[in-house]
Amino acid sequence: MLGDTSVYNPFLKDKARVFFAENDASLVRNLAEDTAKTCIFCGENVFQKTAPYPAELIPEGRIHVGEAVLFANTFSVGKYHPVVALSRAHFLKLSEFTSEMLADGFKAAQQFLIAVRNKDASVASISNF
Repeated sequence: MLGDTSVYNPFLKDKARVFFAENDASLVRNLAEDTAKTCIFCGENVFQKTAPYPAELIPEGRIHVGEAVLFANTFSVGKYHPVVALSRAHFLKLSEFTSEMLADGFKAAQQFLIAVRNKDASVASISNF
């Protein structure tokens, strides 16, 4: 469809281990526990410690779809630069992300893009909703 070709070499499946070694599960667990209380992306903190968008762009300040929450990036590099927290959990292994979480994140992003397009058509060009 896009005209691109991708190649997969099954013999390179362990290549990342050469560069990154094995994960230290106890270190990751300790880091997650140590940062859980102050993480701005977790639980209620995402509503209290993140920047909302102005009401004229996003009436509620943030967009919520399922567990996904979209909010303004405090360190924006563009006029409209969102962040989407996919889950209220502080830490998830890659295997714990669900297709529903990802879909909710994309739906929140889509709602944001529609809102941006409706406010400022020169910034976002979106079709086929």
